[in-house]
Amino acid sequence: MSHAKTGFVPVLHFRKRQKREVSNLSPESSMAGMETVIVSAEETIEMVSDTLQKRYPSTVFAVRLEDTVEHMDDICGLDVIWIDGPSRDRVEDLVERFQGVKWDPATGALKSRSHYAVTPEGNLVRVVFNVDYIFCDGPMLAASP
Repeated sequence: MSHAKTGFVPVLHFRKRQKREVSNLSPESSMAGMETVIVSAEETIEMVSDTLQKRYPSTVFAVRLEDTVEHMDDICGLDVIWIDGPSRDRVEDLVERFQGVKWDPATGALKSRSHYAVTPEGNLVRVVFNVDYIFCDGPMLAASP
């Protein structure tokens, strides 16, 4: 089963963890008090790069922050650039799971995305990627073999 389809991302891949309690959930919610793992923008870059290289080992990708992130509340975007190889749609589908927000083209609204993972101990945690969006700049069509 694909992690991209389920919204689950293995926590085992997170090297640097910051933890905090989810405070914006009501006490009657089953997720109140759930541990939250915050993945920094820099760590997300590493995860995106690793994911792309494992899936498309013969393609060279450049993954970088659009702007320097000074505070966690700053809007943060990543650029993924490549010349040949997979189509833009394929790369977007692969890295979409690392975005912290989802854009609704019908309304123009940005909505927070929830990501969840299961720890090695079997606990469900909320995962927050400190990357709001990922802009993919590569070929519209896949390169010919």
